[in-house]
Amino acid sequence: MIFARLAVYGAIACTLWFNGSYAWSKGGALPHQLSMVALAITIDLCKCGFLPAASRLWGDRSYLPAFLLVVLWLPALAYSTFAGYASITTNRAATSSADQTRADRYSRAQADYDQASESLTTATASPMWKRSDACTDPRSRRERSFCQSVSDARKRQLEASRQLDTVIHVAVDPEVTVLSETFTWPRHVLSLTVALWPALLLELVASLGLYAVYRLRSGKAPERSSETVSRTVHPKPTKQSESAAMKPAGQSNRKSSAEGQAAPNTLPALTWRR
Repeated sequence: MIFARLAVYGAIACTLWFNGSYAWSKGGALPHQLSMVALAITIDLCKCGFLPAASRLWGDRSYLPAFLLVVLWLPALAYSTFAGYASITTNRAATSSADQTRADRYSRAQADYDQASESLTTATASPMWKRSDACTDPRSRRERSFCQSVSDARKRQLEASRQLDTVIHVAVDPEVTVLSETFTWPRHVLSLTVALWPALLLELVASLGLYAVYRLRSGKAPERSSETVSRTVHPKPTKQSESAAMKPAGQSNRKSSAEGQAAPNTLPALTWRR
């Protein structure tokens, strides 16, 4: 049970963070940011607390307020889900943009390396390569120009090789690519699903999960056992009651008669005191 409560409280914290961060990014100036964050957090708290409150009111037979809270819970859930989806989409877009930049750098470095390697391969097959002794002893101006182009190609190849070693080759949205290749769905539909599904799941856990945990905590008290009830209705006899029950009838009668004789003596005393 404690893990379910921790999961629900963690989902509530995540939704508050997502909604607040999204509202902060859309606020502009600081006062506007603060007002947007307050608005988003208020709506998110309404989404979390309206269902438990409606359940309590329904248990108290206040049906109309409970129905109104459920009606208000639906748009609060819709807004909170949209804010979570927008926050996840913004984060994914920033990550995808950075990955796309690294992928473009890697592609350019690979293209430069291939082009320089092709130029060197063409140069080694040229007759001037042999005339200049592999560009170690160029004699004519034409040979020197040829060897200069070979030297430039080597520099480009070396620079491209360094970039390939430093730039990490990453795939852009690999999960979307795998899903697109597996199910042959459009990429925009898969991107929407990948961002909307976790946001909707998190919002439902934060709202319906809190309602379920509240219902478990506010359940009926455990019923008393039959033994406890029997002890309450028929208490266990004490020693005094047992001894009184075991006394002979004559002793009890004599005691009652003695009490009856002592009563008239006490009445005049009480009357005289008055």
